Amino acid sequence: DFNSESEDNDDIHLIQNMRQMGLNLLEQQQPEALATEDYILCFHIPPFNSVDHLHLHVLAPASKMNWAYREIKYKCGARWCTSDLEVIERLKDGLPAVRYKRHADAKFDSVYLNFAWIKCCGSRNE
Repeated sequence: DFNSESEDNDDIHLIQNMRQMGLNLLEQQQPEALATEDYILCFHIPPFNSVDHLHLHVLAPASKMNWAYREIKYKCGARWCTSDLEVIERLKDGLPAVRYKRHADAKFDSVYLNFAWIKCCGSRNE
């Protein structure tokens, strides 16, 4: 787990930067979906993920997605999927990134945010 306040802020900034990159992508590729908020920005929650690194799903237009994907696989608020904004708010409130733990002693934020930070920005100790 991350303990220092600066590291918590780093995690928040990482997710905020990922969100901004997603919005920039929508602006370039799907401006109408962005303007009408017809998009999904989300993370899958372990163990309901198929790729073991933090990545943001940017999906648009959501209204044209297959129903099963829109209403099941990428349904924010489900046990397996959370919105980028929920992660940001939870981190700001000092809570784990997601409501559910992978198992008794592993958290989404401590495992996946640390990996993403290192991939994005190098060691936290630099």
